[in-house]
Amino acid sequence: MRLGISLVALVLATIAAPRCCPAGVFLASSPSSNIAISDNGYNGTLGSMASLSCNVTVSELATDVNVLVGINHTFVGDLVIKLVSPENTVVTLLSRPGFNESADNGSGIGGDSSNLSSSFPLTYDDEATSLKSAELMGSTIGNAEVIGRDGMEPRDFIPAHGAAFGTNLSDFDGENAAGTWRLYVGDAAPGEIGTLIFFTVYGFTVPAGDYNGDGVVDAADYVAWRKNDGTQAGYNGWRMNFGETVGGAGAAASANAAVPEPWSSALIWIGLVVAPLFLDRFSIRRDVSR
Repeated sequence: MRLGISLVALVLATIAAPRCCPAGVFLASSPSSNIAISDNGYNGTLGSMASLSCNVTVSELATDVNVLVGINHTFVGDLVIKLVSPENTVVTLLSRPGFNESADNGSGIGGDSSNLSSSFPLTYDDEATSLKSAELMGSTIGNAEVIGRDGMEPRDFIPAHGAAFGTNLSDFDGENAAGTWRLYVGDAAPGEIGTLIFFTVYGFTVPAGDYNGDGVVDAADYVAWRKNDGTQAGYNGWRMNFGETVGGAGAAASANAAVPEPWSSALIWIGLVVAPLFLDRFSIRRDVSR
């Protein structure tokens, strides 16, 4: 009985151990520019699009990536916007809202006629609070009105890739945030012009040592490390970041953060399995003795 209680107590003590550090964030912005978007120049390739870049210096795995974009243009239905990560993953944020294109090649004319203004930049976010798809951008305002300024149009949208590739911003999850991020804007129909002014990419970083991907570095990750990694460098990352969470609140790093040694982590998981069996056995013996 004492063994069962002590193992359960060890498990509970570890669960209640103080967290060490909140996971970091990354943020980078392009220079403020005035890059012309070639009118009717988009043919489905990145080379036919106006572009800007920015550099992220945080060398950690990315999660929950979002992007803020400032563009001046008089016909949003002409536009295709794509974000490319340092690992060359491409996500289409916007693809000719209001126009049902059959292919991502710049053919056809149509779409929403609302305007974009860099004074009212728009955020693309898989969890946009507006819950509005970028495909419906401008659907509630008139031709000369500006998205994000007029009517009931929000300033944040869920990406919509249309006929293009790249499903959503979560495609970047698990990639290293460090390096050059590039934003591309193409114009797929004649008669309306615009310029790309700036963009900002930002998100959270996954703490090293989160081997099971649940957003927190804890004892469960030691088990995953033993199974899938086993290197000294991997163990050092787990130990150094024990208690970190993705986007969570926590105290500053401190020397007294509770980091279990490998043997204690093993005991924790033994306890999770053995303690219930031991307690059941004790209960059976007690019932028999009666």
